[in-house]
Amino acid sequence: MTSLTMGAKLAAFTITLILQIAFGAASFLLLIVVLNGYNESDATYGIVTFSLLALAVSVATSLAAASLVSRLLARGFRVSVSVIWAVAICSTAGFVLKAISGITGVAVAEIVRSIS
Repeated sequence: MTSLTMGAKLAAFTITLILQIAFGAASFLLLIVVLNGYNESDATYGIVTFSLLALAVSVATSLAAASLVSRLLARGFRVSVSVIWAVAICSTAGFVLKAISGITGVAVAEIVRSIS
């Protein structure tokens, strides 16, 4: 594995992770607004659920971007094209999964509220 390949994988990982953290922060703020009417004890379960899922999504999509770069390079794509495609594909998937994580967080808070 050349240093160029490692650099491309590192770039894709880093860019995707930064994008996922930024979208995760925006999603978290939206989640706080949505959970405004809930008791603090009920909303905590939703916040923790979202935080754990968002962290897992961020790491998984960043690792997927690094893996996709190496696959694209093996198929003969240029480094810049590989990084751009990997970041675009994995970030889009991450954005969708973060939205699902937010919905799951609200659902967990609603379930806890209905139980208590």
